[in-house]
Amino acid sequence: MRIIFIAFLGIFYFYGCGSQTLSTYTLSPKLYKKRVVSSEFKNKSLRVEYPKGIKDTMGTKIYYKNSNLQESYYLYSQWSRSLNRIIMASIVEILQNSNIFKMVVDYSSTADVDFTLESSVYKFEHRLDKGESFADISIEMRLLDATTNKVVKSKLFKYSTPCKSNDAKGFVEASNKSLEKLGEDMINWLES
Repeated sequence: MRIIFIAFLGIFYFYGCGSQTLSTYTLSPKLYKKRVVSSEFKNKSLRVEYPKGIKDTMGTKIYYKNSNLQESYYLYSQWSRSLNRIIMASIVEILQNSNIFKMVVDYSSTADVDFTLESSVYKFEHRLDKGESFADISIEMRLLDATTNKVVKSKLFKYSTPCKSNDAKGFVEASNKSLEKLGEDMINWLES
């Protein structure tokens, strides 16, 4: 019995000490400082829908692609929640802070609203290319009249932001910069 216990202890020590810890990340872009003073939507309400995207890249795994067109996920790094939930929370916070709309709610609200903002995430990946790395992000947004469901305006936002390091942490930092730029561009698009 003692030998079995020592063997079990040895296996536990070997696997416990040799394994890496899991790093968990979220996106927290700095909010765009501009608060809109006058907007055609000033007295209107908006619901931000849950972003749609490719199932493989919208979960909690952090996705990367290298120059050999090999695709995979980081083994010891992941998002704190599903990526579409993190993106939605960022968009809601950016819009609430901007003051463009009288009220901004997320998809779970049952409030009657004037407009709906849909988004499709076509790309949200870490691209590793010949020693360099980039956060490649492509998101299409559509503003819909909530009464008629007709598209008022739409725009595709694309960003390729260089990463400081070729790992998940570098990708997350660059993704935050991309979302900061998205916030600025989205507000300017809604104002125009």
